[in-house]
Amino acid sequence: MLHFTAYNFLFEEIFFREIFVGVFLFYAFLGMFFSRFSEGNIYS
Repeated sequence: MLHFTAYNFLFEEIFFREIFVGVFLFYAFLGMFFSRFSEGNIYS
């Protein structure tokens, strides 16, 4: 039972870490996209 709980904790930690990295990359991509879009509008 102890090994199962440790494995479950490790799985949840990896799962939340992947979600955090995914959300961070998503917002970074959105920020880069909107910055390029606003620059395009300003220059045009």
